Amino acid sequence: MCFYPINREVPSALRADEFVLYPLTAAHVQIDYEAVMSSKEMLNLWSGSCWPWPGFTLADNLKDLEWHDKEHQQRVAFTYTVLDTTEMSCLGCVYIRPLADLAADNAGKLEKVEADVAMARFWVRSSRLADGLDVRLLETLREWFADCWAFPRVFFHTRQANKQQVDLFEASGLERVMTLQIAQRGGIFYFYGDDKQDEILD
Repeated sequence: MCFYPINREVPSALRADEFVLYPLTAAHVQIDYEAVMSSKEMLNLWSGSCWPWPGFTLADNLKDLEWHDKEHQQRVAFTYTVLDTTEMSCLGCVYIRPLADLAADNAGKLEKVEADVAMARFWVRSSRLADGLDVRLLETLREWFADCWAFPRVFFHTRQANKQQVDLFEASGLERVMTLQIAQRGGIFYFYGDDKQDEILD
C-alpha cells in the first residue's frame, strides 16, 4: 500500500547550487556503485549492516537500484540519488520511508503514528564530509520537505553509533524527539524533527 497521497505528484527532481536529486534508477548503477565503493567503511557504520559487504558487485548494486525504483513507482518508499551539477558523479543518496514501518519493533511507541508520516535518512560520500556537503544537503532537504512534499511530518534519523551524523543533526537545530529500535539496521536510532511533536510520541 502506498503511503503518499495518490492525488499528489511525487517530486521528480530537486536542483540546488551544487547538486541535483533525481529518483534512483538502474540508469545510475555505475556512478552509484562508484560512490558506494568509495565510502564502504562509512556506509557500514551508517547502515548498521554489512552493506556494502566484501565482494559487493555491480550486479548486486543493480539489484538494489531496481528494488528502490520499484518501491518508488509503487509509492511505498522513495529513494533519490544526489548528483553533482554535471550529473556525472554521485555524491550520495536520500531515502524516504513510512515511520509506521517501525511499529512492530517498537511496541508502545508508535500507536498514534499515521501512515503518511515519513522518516528520512541520507548519506554523502566520505570524501565530501570535510567540506560540509552533508550540512548543505540537510538544509536543502528540510526546505524541500516543507515546500514540495505533502507529508504532515518528516523525521530525520541516524544510528546512535554514527556520531558524525548525530552531531550534524544536533548542530542543525533539529530536536531529538524519539529513540527507536531498527533491529535489522544495527539497533538504536535517534529521530529528529523541527519541533517536539508530542502528539506522535504520547
